Amino acid sequence: MFRLLNFFLMTIGHRLNSMEFVSRRLAPRRLSPRRLASGGLVAAGFIAAGFISIGMARASTEKTYILAAASLEPVINALLEPQARDTIVFISGSSGALARQIQQGVPVDLYISANAKWARWLEEQRPPQHTATFTENSLALVALAEKQLPPPRDDSLEAALEACRPLASTEPALAPAGEYAEQALAHYNLLDEYRPHMVLFPTVRSATLAVLLKELPCGIIYNSDCVVHRDKLVLRFAFSPSTHAPIRYFALIYSESGRRTMDQFQSPQAQEKLGMFGFSAPTRSSCPAAPPTASSNR
Repeated sequence: MFRLLNFFLMTIGHRLNSMEFVSRRLAPRRLSPRRLASGGLVAAGFIAAGFISIGMARASTEKTYILAAASLEPVINALLEPQARDTIVFISGSSGALARQIQQGVPVDLYISANAKWARWLEEQRPPQHTATFTENSLALVALAEKQLPPPRDDSLEAALEACRPLASTEPALAPAGEYAEQALAHYNLLDEYRPHMVLFPTVRSATLAVLLKELPCGIIYNSDCVVHRDKLVLRFAFSPSTHAPIRYFALIYSESGRRTMDQFQSPQAQEKLGMFGFSAPTRSSCPAAPPTASSNR
């Protein structure tokens, strides 16, 4: 029960911490993993009693526990059948934080990681019954459409980044998106220049929220997160898959109910919905492009 309570407190801590980040103007500096991981714990303590009762209620009934990368939250909510809501407990967060909690023994039937590293680590620490590849994603530099940033002078990443200081991204120690972002910037020899201007968040969802709330002008996020907010975000630069490690989501299946859920997620109807949310599928939605570059307007 202590492990279950600790897990829910960690999840609330991340969410409250994300709110802390976007509730004030952020200085362009790199935030430490300790700073990211500690926010919200005091406030979470006030509702500890509530989580104890929730945990006891869940333990007394048959539930399917799905723990998945934060970037999957919108599409998994869309994939879950309405009639299954009473039997499924879905928690999203950074892949690394979830993997560590599972390793410590929290309930899990299906875990979906946003990169191979955490999936392999957890597979060794707490072996699953089965594994599977779920879907793929891509990386995008985005801005808030209504900010109407100056169009890039050309089609290069360097030009697209000129109006993007400070820049929202994710902490590599906590979320794979941060690793992919650093790999992509390093590919273009821009990491050392932009690292001091990057504001790092615990999840790609909270980095996206910082841009949506006008706290930061731009962010490096997943294509799927841009598609979810395509009415508000525009694409300034689409990173080629060759600039970073493949963004693949790996599933670790721990029970029969987890396997049935994964079968549902891999159905043709589910694959079509994944495409609608910007993930790799036969038909895939894309983030809307920013206005033409300055050179193309001449």
